[in-house]
This record gives sequence, structure tokens and C-alpha cells, in this order.
Amino acid sequence: MRLFADPGLEASMGEEADLRTELFLRSLELAYLEERARAYAPLKMLIDFVGAFALLVALSPILFVCALLTKLEQPWEPVFFLQWRLGHRAKPFRIFKFRTMRPARETASHGKPLAKEDHEYRVTKLGAFLRKYKLDELPQLFNVLSGSMSLIGPRPLSLFDSASIDPKYYNRYAVRPGMTGLWQSRHSSFSDGELKLRLDCEYAERIGFRIDVEIVLSTIPMVLRGEERSNAARPGRTGRDRAA
Repeated sequence: MRLFADPGLEASMGEEADLRTELFLRSLELAYLEERARAYAPLKMLIDFVGAFALLVALSPILFVCALLTKLEQPWEPVFFLQWRLGHRAKPFRIFKFRTMRPARETASHGKPLAKEDHEYRVTKLGAFLRKYKLDELPQLFNVLSGSMSLIGPRPLSLFDSASIDPKYYNRYAVRPGMTGLWQSRHSSFSDGELKLRLDCEYAERIGFRIDVEIVLSTIPMVLRGEERSNAARPGRTGRDRAA
């Protein structure tokens, strides 16, 4: 016996039921991952606070020099670039970075106006250096102290990129975003948005002291080598530079 006279309506109701089932299962998975993260949370928060404070004190001369050079290079622009990102449970927050790009309103050396997408022409000489050694991300230590970020975790996505990712990768929001994560410690210069999201979810599933130590030990030599990041991966896209 058919439940609906209209086959199209029956198919539509079936798709809606499947979607509700999928959303329910995903909510259960997120709840499970958050429960695992909650068990490690007290130790992780302590490590984050102590680590971020110690790094700010130890790196304060470098932060001062970077801020001074950034201001000298672009005296009319703010030293810090602030951008909205999505964090834990997809809650928006503002991330801090040293400014590494010229405003879009400026022109290229050829005299042609810069399109908003022409990021490689907007990156300053100092900005390229700061990006290569990840010095532009040092102000995110203030984000860690405020609790909006962690030292280790998935890198927070911009609002634009967050809107385009597949819901199957929403598990990445079960943990706080970090200054460096599983993808960054393995593939800093490899442009593959899907791989990045898979590794973000893997971190959320494996979160713990051991994997955090592994990521730190992998990140340190990568930072010292100075990885190029001209093609930072974005979900579903390749070959586009990141903002500021």
C-alpha cells in the first residue's frame, strides 16, 4: 500500500527522513567527541595558559620587532589584522595576526588596480617573511590566553570557507581551534583542502596529550625550516592565498 498518492511527495518525505536520521547520528557523534575532549580539557587548558604566557614572555622581543617593522612598512595601517573565524561549536571569534598584505585599494607596480583575489601581489616583502616562518601568527597567543583558541587544534576557518565545507567534516568543531594542528605539522605547504579537513576530524577523534606532543615535535622543525605557504589549502579550493 502506498502512503502517498504523489510519488514525488513520497520521495521528498523519504529524503527528509534520511536527512533527519543523518543529522541525529552526527549530533550523537559530536556529543561523543565533545565528551572525550572534556576529559582532557582541564589539563589542556592549563597547558594552553602556561604555554601561551611563557611563549609571550620569551618571544616578546620578536613580537616587538615584528610589530615595529610592520608599522614602518605600512605606517597608515593597523599592525594587527583581525578576521572573524569559527571556533569551538562553530562559535565565531576574531583571530589576531600581524598584517602581511597591502590593502586591496592599493595598486600593483605595473600601475593596474589590484583585484581582491590577487593576493600574491598584495603580500608585502616583510609579510612574505613573516608568513614563511609563521611569525605572523604569534599574536594568536592572545587568542589562546582568552580561551577562544588552543595551542594545538584544527586551524580555524574563515566564515566564507566554513560555509562551503561538507557537513561530514563538522566534527572539527567538537574541539577548540589551535595555532597548529595535525595537518599543519604534516603538510604545511601542501594544498589539499579535503585532506586538511579529514585530518582536522582525525584530531578531534584522537584528541589527547600524546597527539598534542606529536604535533608540537613535528611543528618545531617545520617552523625552523621556514615552510612556504603561498598556496594554503582551503576547503574545496586550491591555489588561493590566505587573507592578510
